[in-house]
Amino acid sequence: SFRKFIILVAAGTIFSALSWLALIYFTEPSANFWQMTLFFLALFLSLAGVIFLISLFFRIKSGHDSFYFNYIKITVRQAILFSVLLVSCLFLQERRLLTWWNVLFLIGAIALLELFALSRKGKT
Repeated sequence: SFRKFIILVAAGTIFSALSWLALIYFTEPSANFWQMTLFFLALFLSLAGVIFLISLFFRIKSGHDSFYFNYIKITVRQAILFSVLLVSCLFLQERRLLTWWNVLFLIGAIALLELFALSRKGKT
């Protein structure tokens, strides 16, 4: 059911956030490759979960469709894309490669992916 799905997503988000906080607390700033990979993965999952839950809440409150599963596909896609943007910017900043044109490029690439997904929606 929809309620069980939301509970599972919320539990996964909490687990990811706690994992991310544990990595911050227990690892050194000069972490190795695997620690940094886990850091960014846990951050990505946490952000995607939080963005998904908040976005779904607002879609349900403002929408007219009583069948809530219609919102899930769009909300998941947008949460993932926005999380990719945020984590990519943080990764580039960690590598000291973040510049305004990199951010514009990332935003443009994500906007193109979203436009592609929206155009595919009209064909199916």
